[in-house]
Amino acid sequence: MERKPFFFSLCLSLGLYSFTAFAEYSIFSSSFIEEDIVNIEDRSNLIANAALMAKASYNGKNYDQRRLELIQSLGCDLIQFESHDPVKKISFPAGIVCLRGFNDSKTEILIAFHGTESSADWMTNVFAYKKSAASLGLPGYAHGGFLDRYQLSRESVQDIVQEILDRLSWDGIPQDKVTLVITGHSLGGALATLAAADLQNSRPNLKIFLVLFASPRVLDRDAANFMETRFGDSIFRIWRGWDPVSKVSFGTSIYGLGSMTGFKHVGQEYSLNAQGWSPLINHSMVEFAREATSSEKIIPSLNHKGFWNGRFSQSIKNWFSRK
Repeated sequence: MERKPFFFSLCLSLGLYSFTAFAEYSIFSSSFIEEDIVNIEDRSNLIANAALMAKASYNGKNYDQRRLELIQSLGCDLIQFESHDPVKKISFPAGIVCLRGFNDSKTEILIAFHGTESSADWMTNVFAYKKSAASLGLPGYAHGGFLDRYQLSRESVQDIVQEILDRLSWDGIPQDKVTLVITGHSLGGALATLAAADLQNSRPNLKIFLVLFASPRVLDRDAANFMETRFGDSIFRIWRGWDPVSKVSFGTSIYGLGSMTGFKHVGQEYSLNAQGWSPLINHSMVEFAREATSSEKIIPSLNHKGFWNGRFSQSIKNWFSRK
């Protein structure tokens, strides 16, 4: 969702927000993440390229220009994948795939799911009942609206990834030499989370990085914790202060509403400073992409919150918290 109204989420925020002081790091220059996981230069490129992909995945009036800019900046072969609705018997764009490099030292597949662009997308966002995440190889539950939406593009994504891996294999590049970067903004971040879990489950030899921009909560605590254990330090969740979308989906488990509450974010958290009080600006993918390519300071935190902690007042506060 790029500079579009989202009054439901704005109402959810209700102006409640907690400020916590953290030491500042640059995502492009700090050694906050161990270098044996991903070195400083690669992390810089990883997040910057993911931001360009997430921005280009939208299907607005600048659709063609964004694709052209992406191809020029990343030097990649670009493929569009679709969602297929078997009930309505329609297909519609779901995101883009970029293939970079054809050698055994650095070959990347980048997948970006587009964010909220229509009222139907927003119905997906708010339809928060839980469904089993077993089909993705995860214990626990996922947000039902996001999971149903991912299922519409699942076959397309899996087929494209397999086609690319087959093509690379013919060129002598095995799966363990390929890096897969999955990204998305807003709703796209939620779908990217599910895709990353799914592809890691079906192709465990792939090295997968997940880069999320302003993603809502997608998984319950069991599924989120399992995914974090599986991915280690390869999940980057980037959000901005005063953006209500990152607080969508109840983090606190509420008695009697367990099927609609108790969601949790995944990954290492990078909090960008708010740009004024406008939720539209603070949620904008345009602004995320600008900062991701300009090496500005960000604030990292690993403070996982968002589920019941035994005290009612604190748990309500955690609903609006970072985790």
